[in-house]
Amino acid sequence: MIDIKNAVHLVWSNPARGGLKNYFENVFPYTHVSIQTMYIDLSVGPLSDFITTNEQDACSDYWKMIDKAYFTNIPEEELYLLPNIDNQYNLSFPKDKPLVIWHGSEINEKIMLCRYCSLLKNDNLYEVNLDLLPVMDYKVNCLAQYPFEKIKEVISFVRKLEIETQIKYAHQWEALKRGKTNLRVLENNKIVFVNDDYIDDLILSNCSTEYQLAAKVIGATMGQFKGSLSDSFINYRIHVLISLQKIEGTGNLSGMRYFSIRKIIV
Repeated sequence: MIDIKNAVHLVWSNPARGGLKNYFENVFPYTHVSIQTMYIDLSVGPLSDFITTNEQDACSDYWKMIDKAYFTNIPEEELYLLPNIDNQYNLSFPKDKPLVIWHGSEINEKIMLCRYCSLLKNDNLYEVNLDLLPVMDYKVNCLAQYPFEKIKEVISFVRKLEIETQIKYAHQWEALKRGKTNLRVLENNKIVFVNDDYIDDLILSNCSTEYQLAAKVIGATMGQFKGSLSDSFINYRIHVLISLQKIEGTGNLSGMRYFSIRKIIV
């Protein structure tokens, strides 16, 4: 068993980081435990190693395109201001510290795992595979949804990532980068590529012929979607559907809480 407080913990999403940080601060109050966080929605947009400036710019340009669909009056330089844009792609970790990758049946965690196994390539990698634990009362097993009192038993599941397993995930990463579309979902616990309009029917099913807040439709769609998808992407698809005259909107279309939508009956 490794010294968990001396490891660097690799997680996806700010809620996951917050939950783990809260746990460590309570259990090891006088020790700083390193947590490296990826924030980018890896299920949407172009995939690359995110190492070079060109690769990072391609990702930023995609999300700027998403933002432009509804932030019509915001200057270009203020679009897509993701926090820690450089730090989240970091691969320079202390060689004397074990690296623990937290992942489960959340698609972003799975993709993050594949990226790290491909790019780190060392024998100091460990994992906490949440899918080996009993299923929680949620759609997926992911760190962000684990309550504080459960993390202690979860940590006992730290296991070494054997080289053969790392190679398998590394091959998956190379395959993911070759994908032809910009949207990825989990089907039967496998990552598959789908077209951008994959969720349009689900969005339309949550619309009625009466106006309702776009935020309500987005929330319902996120709740029914079998997986993880950001509200920004769903909001983008709503604006695409408006442009296609399948739904119509009223109000301030730049904010999902400030405009309403309804289905257009032909």
